[in-house]
Amino acid sequence: GLVVDPTVPEPAGWGWAGLEAEVEGALGRVQGHPFHVTVLSPHNVLFSFRVVREGSLVYVRDPEIVTDFIEQVARRYPDLAWRHRRALEEVLGL
Repeated sequence: GLVVDPTVPEPAGWGWAGLEAEVEGALGRVQGHPFHVTVLSPHNVLFSFRVVREGSLVYVRDPEIVTDFIEQVARRYPDLAWRHRRALEEVLGL
């Protein structure tokens, strides 16, 4: 996952998807396996929290931006996680 400086505008053309593809291409493959790169958003809390919790930090250009992102996601997660679980229980009849 990529944490992008929130002051950086989305790139013209293909937008964040273009940036993701460019980074994937630059990274290549490791032992035959490709990378899958996603620009993380503090608005997609459930996914971003999982990446922060389970992922490995590879490179940090600006630690403050990463710390701010993690803080935003961590603060929003508790409220959304229980709602998500409850919705899944209702949909799946658990």
